[in-house]
Amino acid sequence: HWSMTQMTPASMQVVPTNTPERVVNLFCVLVGCLFFSSIVSSLSAKLMHYRMESIGKRAKVNVMRTYLCDKGISPDLTHRVMQCVRQHL
Repeated sequence: HWSMTQMTPASMQVVPTNTPERVVNLFCVLVGCLFFSSIVSSLSAKLMHYRMESIGKRAKVNVMRTYLCDKGISPDLTHRVMQCVRQHL
């Protein structure tokens, strides 16, 4: 119970009273901070990666749509091609 309160914002009325206990307390707090910051960093990196992939896919779809419009492809064929493009991206 004590170790969990050292790594979370919860409070507990047990406090270190001597030097070895303070060292362990400091170590637990530092490990908790490192662990929490690594989780936040990992989640942020994954979200940015997902966002960049999404932007890249949208750009490719827009390039294909522009190409089809510029070449005068019929709306029906353009619709079918765009469906295939979306499925494969």
